[in-house]
Amino acid sequence: MSETRHLVCEGTCNPGLAQLDEQRRQACRSWSPERSQMPSMHPDWLDAMRQLVHTVHCREAPGFMSNIWTCAVCGATRRW
Repeated sequence: MSETRHLVCEGTCNPGLAQLDEQRRQACRSWSPERSQMPSMHPDWLDAMRQLVHTVHCREAPGFMSNIWTCAVCGATRRW
């Protein structure tokens, strides 16, 4: 029996994920450690994040040291 987890798919199940990540990176570029708060994200961004698809991912290799997971829907791999 292989180990499975429900993870946010980084493949074709979530085609807009790269755009959301880039928006987050841009917002955080202006942040400095001296500021007390992280920059706030637009409510549309938060709604889009909540709509991301979580799919079943199977661990590539047995054992707790393996961190490569494969999406059961589209076959994309990710580290987690």
